[in-house]
Amino acid sequence: MKKLIIILIGLFMISAVSYCQIDTGKFNRGGKYQKAYKDKLMQVLNIDSKTADDFISLSNHYRQTLGPYLKELKETNKTLDNPPIGIDIKATFDKLLDLEYKIVDLRKGYFSDALKILTPEQFAKALQLNKKFRKSIMDEIKKNR
Repeated sequence: MKKLIIILIGLFMISAVSYCQIDTGKFNRGGKYQKAYKDKLMQVLNIDSKTADDFISLSNHYRQTLGPYLKELKETNKTLDNPPIGIDIKATFDKLLDLEYKIVDLRKGYFSDALKILTPEQFAKALQLNKKFRKSIMDEIKKNR
């Protein structure tokens, strides 16, 4: 009887551990993209791995910080396309201007922080590389659909 209980507990523990494992398939796709981008960035800008990691980390943080403002800007612009009755359009314009000022301030901060990591020439190349790399990835995804 004790052996049966020990075997059941052992089977339960094995099944619980295997159930709790993370599905790494989802994470590897993003990792492949990040690794390919990092390799290309290091190659084109002639920088080391730490510098590339620092720049990618800064860019990701900037993108995450900027996202909510861009979303709110898009939603506010949609309200102007078909303004509901009784909406204060002047207040909506003021809100748009405030959002755009915040976005400009974020971009200025991003540029100044990026220039602490890269030279101006490297930063300009990095911006162009990012644009081309994202476009090539999107083209590849469209081609494979």
